[in-house]
Amino acid sequence: MNKRKILGIVSFLMIILLSVLFCENRHNFLLGGFILKKMGVRVWSNGNSGLYYPGVIAAILIILGIVGIIQFKEDVYRNFGKFVVLFFIVWSIIYQPTYDLAYGFVRSNLNGLRSIEYIKDSSWINFTSHGEEILFNGKIRLKNYSSDKKEFYIKLPVVKDEMAVNPQFIPVTNTKKKPTQYVISPNKQVDLDINFSIQEQKSAWQNGNLISPDIIIYNETEEIHEGKR
Repeated sequence: MNKRKILGIVSFLMIILLSVLFCENRHNFLLGGFILKKMGVRVWSNGNSGLYYPGVIAAILIILGIVGIIQFKEDVYRNFGKFVVLFFIVWSIIYQPTYDLAYGFVRSNLNGLRSIEYIKDSSWINFTSHGEEILFNGKIRLKNYSSDKKEFYIKLPVVKDEMAVNPQFIPVTNTKKKPTQYVISPNKQVDLDINFSIQEQKSAWQNGNLISPDIIIYNETEEIHEGKR
């Protein structure tokens, strides 16, 4: 096998691998980023925000892979270019359903609160300032993939300053100002209604909303930060 043929095949396989690791999906979960964080690699330029390094590197490598396929397709075999186009058409159709199955299987086998998925794109929070009282209302969508009932509490980000990078989180409370306990049945998806208020003598809040906010799901033994890759 000559060098040009090897480069053509490697370019094709590299695009497939990078697509699996770093392509966006409806779960907002990037396998590549997860693996890198477990290895202790810094993936964001500023804590949990800013420039996403793996995404930039993956985009550059995918472009190089495409260039490699175009450059060496005739060295692999005569109709390799047509095969690649057909493959990625089929891949674009089956990618999300296949990812859903794999994602659900992995989530269902995780322990504790990690079996709960936060569906960020379907969640929102409004906040309104009335003097010293700040009112919160909205919806948080979650799905429990496990076969066990889950009991937990939720914290939401405090956004007094729109430029804040690492906001403080506060617990969702009930009318007695105690953390509200939520329960999700096994293998169920729910929309949790958020309605509570806090008091601030010197309020710096303005009226506004949080679309797809980060949240913290927690209980007595765990605290899971959801929303960031």
